[in-house]
Amino acid sequence: MAKKLDAYHRAQREFTQNASHELKTPLMSISGYAEGIRDEVFQGDKVKKGLDVIIQESNRLGKIVAEMTLLAKLDSEDGIFQWSSVNVKDIVSETIERIYPLLTKRGLSVRTTFTEDADQQLVIHADRDKLLQALINVVGNSVKYAKRQIQIKVSLIRNDIEISITDDGDGIPETLLPHVFHRFVRGKDGETGLGLAISRAIVERCGGVITAQNLDTGGANVMMRFPVSA
Repeated sequence: MAKKLDAYHRAQREFTQNASHELKTPLMSISGYAEGIRDEVFQGDKVKKGLDVIIQESNRLGKIVAEMTLLAKLDSEDGIFQWSSVNVKDIVSETIERIYPLLTKRGLSVRTTFTEDADQQLVIHADRDKLLQALINVVGNSVKYAKRQIQIKVSLIRNDIEISITDDGDGIPETLLPHVFHRFVRGKDGETGLGLAISRAIVERCGGVITAQNLDTGGANVMMRFPVSA
């Protein structure tokens, strides 16, 4: 118990330090440009550029705060989940629909495969909206690094449903791989470093597990496994 408490307090301190660092950067940009505009340091087009930065950094700050709030709720509030039977095919289809604009923008395609034993009405006991968010976070992350295609494969393995998301990018840096689901861990194109941490928290609250690995053929693979709902 003492070891668990010590680990918990260390994790809380680390979270606070990381959160302070992530919040400090956009706040410094907002403050710097706002003061520059007020004091007329910026003139002409530089004023517009400064206002654009303030808006962008304000939006980023809002996203960080919203994701931090969600993580805190996922950690501490039991009533935050609205449980239901979630059809796997339906939620995978909706995930693709939600990220379709990103796919189009990057010129990527998605290939969805259901293995023969999984080509049925598979159901996961979960909060549908939050599970959808977890999937969107993972697939959206793959979109950032894929070169041409993303593959989503659903399999039934014994009494577990496995959802596998694979991209054909360069893979996850080996130094980052053990920590990819930790909070504020961010790749070169990452935004807040909280998306995959949120996905892990949601998947685990739904009784599942989530893992990541690099493939020998190149690219990264994220697997989510859930017990089949009766």
